[in-house]
Amino acid sequence: MPLDAATLAAARRLSAPAVAEVLREHYAAVHRLAHGLAGRADVGAGIVRYVMHRSIAILPTWKDEMQPDNWFHHFTVITARRSIQHRPDARTDLLVGDSGVAPDPAYIAFLAALRAIPQQQREAFILHTCERLGPRTSSLAMDCSTEAAGNHLRAAMEALRFVSGERYETFTTRAANAYRRLTPPPDAILPRIKSIVRRKVWPRRIARWVAWLLLLGAIAGAVWVVRTYKDRVEI
Repeated sequence: MPLDAATLAAARRLSAPAVAEVLREHYAAVHRLAHGLAGRADVGAGIVRYVMHRSIAILPTWKDEMQPDNWFHHFTVITARRSIQHRPDARTDLLVGDSGVAPDPAYIAFLAALRAIPQQQREAFILHTCERLGPRTSSLAMDCSTEAAGNHLRAAMEALRFVSGERYETFTTRAANAYRRLTPPPDAILPRIKSIVRRKVWPRRIARWVAWLLLLGAIAGAVWVVRTYKDRVEI
C-alpha cells in the first residue's frame, strides 16, 4: 500500500523513524519475491540485503507515494536476474513448501519446469500467481509493457499446464501457498530494519551534517575575507 505523504517526505530527509517505516512497509514483499524468484534461501537473502541497502540511496529521489511500491518490486526483480545462474535443485526449492510433506514427483517436475522456462515467463508467473500483482504493476516490475507481461504470463501458464496436466490448478495453489509462507514474521523484520538504519542511514545523516558545517564554514570564511578586505580598503 502507498505510504502517506508526510512519512515519505520525512524519509526523504533521512529521518531514521520514517526510513524505518518505509523499509518495514516493503520488507515482507521484497523478502517473499526475492526468495520466490531465487528458490534458494542463501541467494534470496543476498537479494534482500542488496535491495534494502540500495533503497537508502534511492529513497531521497522518490517524488510521490506510489514510487516506493514500484521501485521495490522492480529492483527486486532486476537484482534477482543477476543471480539466474544459481538455480535451486527442484527437491530443495523453497516453493516445495513444508518439508514434512512427502515430496510429490509430479509437483517436483512442475517446479523444475517453472525454473526451466524463460526468465521473464517465470517472473510473470510468480508476480501474478504468487505475489498477486495486477498486470500494470507486474509490467512495471519487469520493465516491459503490459501487453508483453501478459504474453509472458500466458506462455508460462501454457508451459506449466503441459507439464502438470489436470493437476495444474492444484500445483499452482500449492506453489502460491508455499510462496506466502516465505513471508518473515513481524518480530524478525524489525531487528533487521533497525540494523539497516543504523548502518546505512546514520552515516548518511552525519555526512549531510558535515557537508552543511563545511558549507557554513566556507560562507563564514568568505564573509570574513570580504569584511577584512573592505576594512583595509577604507583605511
